[in-house]
Amino acid sequence: MANASSQAGNQAQTLTGARAKLYINETLIGLGTDVSWSLPYGMEPVHTLGRYEPQEIVPVSQEAIEVSVNGMRVVNFGPHVGFDGTEATAKIVPVLLDLLNNKDVTIRIEDRQTGKVIMRVAQCRSRGYSSQVGAKGMVTYSMQFIGIRVTDEHAQDDQIKDSSAVPYNIS
Repeated sequence: MANASSQAGNQAQTLTGARAKLYINETLIGLGTDVSWSLPYGMEPVHTLGRYEPQEIVPVSQEAIEVSVNGMRVVNFGPHVGFDGTEATAKIVPVLLDLLNNKDVTIRIEDRQTGKVIMRVAQCRSRGYSSQVGAKGMVTYSMQFIGIRVTDEHAQDDQIKDSSAVPYNIS
């Protein structure tokens, strides 16, 4: 019997951080150290008269996707700098004056070995950032985002498009 690595053409099957490439919009973020995201579902217990425990638990919503991007701070490239390295373009994290006009971003992690997108969160907005400076360490940052939808190499855009959708341009 052949082992798993020979069956896969000597290609590792376990995804590691060294294989992950992080993009915000189409900009590769070179000094990211870790990314986390969560997809919470809203669940509600159904209580009925005559029972102490819920009758059942029912799904009522998909909540917004929470994303945290952490990394090492680089001189002249903080969170308020644009994607092209200048202050003239859209910012990764907006300054207060740009808060209402800042555009959505897409956060994506790609597997450098296979080229597959292993995480993509669409329509993200910045929730802010934090930084840390230590006497014997690197300056780090943590940027928080909230997004509409997450997909991976298996779950593509499965949002149901129907008459209950509210258009963005309401006149």
